[in-house]
Amino acid sequence: MSRDPRSSDPEAPAENEGAAQQPSRGRLIVPMLLTAAGIFLIVDSVRGLPYHTSEGQPGPGFLPMWLGGALIGISGLIVFLERRSAQGDSPPPAATAVHWNNAARWKIVKFLGVMAGGILAVQFAGALVGIVLLVIAELWWVEGQALWRSALVAVLISAATYALFEIALGVQLP
Repeated sequence: MSRDPRSSDPEAPAENEGAAQQPSRGRLIVPMLLTAAGIFLIVDSVRGLPYHTSEGQPGPGFLPMWLGGALIGISGLIVFLERRSAQGDSPPPAATAVHWNNAARWKIVKFLGVMAGGILAVQFAGALVGIVLLVIAELWWVEGQALWRSALVAVLISAATYALFEIALGVQLP
C-alpha cells in the first residue's frame, strides 16, 4: 500500500490505489487497424475472388477470407486482454512493460505502412510480386537488413508460396 503524499496521515492510502485502470485509447489503435484490414480483406475477397473453384477446391478468395477473419479475431483478443488487464483480473501483458521510445513507435508506423503497401501491391501486381515487395520493404526499410539479403529472402518466400499453393495444393493465387 502506498501513502498519499498530500495527506498528513502516514497510513492513508493513495487515492488511485485499488482502482481499476481504464484502458488507454491509444492501445485500441492497433486492434482498430487490424479490424479494418480484416474487413477490407473479407469484403474484397467476397466481391472479386471466388471462394471455391469449379472443381470444389479452394479458390483465390479462400486465403484472404480466412486471413481477414483471423485479423478480426486477433484484434478482438487484444481488446479482450487489454480490458481484462485494466480491470485487474490478470497481470498486464509483458509488452506493457516495454518502454516505447520514439524509435520503437516509428518502427511500428513503418511496419503498418509496409503492410498497407503490401495489400495494395497484391491487389495491383498479384500475390507473388506483392509478397516480394512486402518482404523486401519489411526487411530492408523496417528491420534494416542488407538489400541483397532482403531480396533473396523475398524471392525464396515467394517461391515457397508458389510451390505450396499452385503446385502442392493446386490453388490459384490472386
